Amino acid sequence: MRSQSLSFGAFAILLLASFLALWLLPNWNRNIPAFLAIYFFAFTAYLAAAYFALRGSWDHIPRLSFYIFLFAVAFRLIIFWTPEYLSGDIYRYLWDGRVQAAGFGPYDYPPEAKEVASLRDENFHHLTYKWLRTNYPPAAETIFHLLARTRSFSLFKLGILCFDFLLIEILRRLLAQENLPPAFLLIYAWHPLPVIEFAGSAHMDVIGITWSFIKPSNSLKQSVTTVASTVKPPVGHSSVYGSPADI
Repeated sequence: MRSQSLSFGAFAILLLASFLALWLLPNWNRNIPAFLAIYFFAFTAYLAAAYFALRGSWDHIPRLSFYIFLFAVAFRLIIFWTPEYLSGDIYRYLWDGRVQAAGFGPYDYPPEAKEVASLRDENFHHLTYKWLRTNYPPAAETIFHLLARTRSFSLFKLGILCFDFLLIEILRRLLAQENLPPAFLLIYAWHPLPVIEFAGSAHMDVIGITWSFIKPSNSLKQSVTTVASTVKPPVGHSSVYGSPADI
């Protein structure tokens, strides 16, 4: 038991150190070799941890899923505080939300339109394709609107990240429901890609993915399918066939 706990802790610390190194690394776009070196180190540590998890090496650790979740949260909160080096999509999400909070429709005007010039702030220069109206679906726009009401960039970003936390909890319950080893939760929860994409870049894909994993009653199934599809169309289609988790 002690050796299992030590090996589990060692991999958790390796990944924690990797994400801390990424947090300390300035401007990933200008330090691509260093970024890739750290990322591949993290991914190698993750693959080794996933191998141990699939072998059942940690199945006898008490409250294993809790510790996997705890470290998953820690990884994400570290990367959460890094600037959005790899993608500026969140600035468009925030803009769309602020436009709606000001009483406009999200599809009414592109950001460069004079009608919404008064809404421009210090984040406006981060927007790309300012001459185009938004292309995000209605359900996503509703979420952007609600999060923009916080009037805080950090809270807006945290709101998106909370969907990732919810997804991990759904997967934990699904594993328990199917009598699968709790160590399998690590395969998603510790994967470096979701950590960087959802905690760092705050990509809204996690909202649609999470929604598509919700298993509704038969009477609500079509509604859940519709909402998932109007958050992120490709992932929404999985709900048509029923999704695997009860929450």
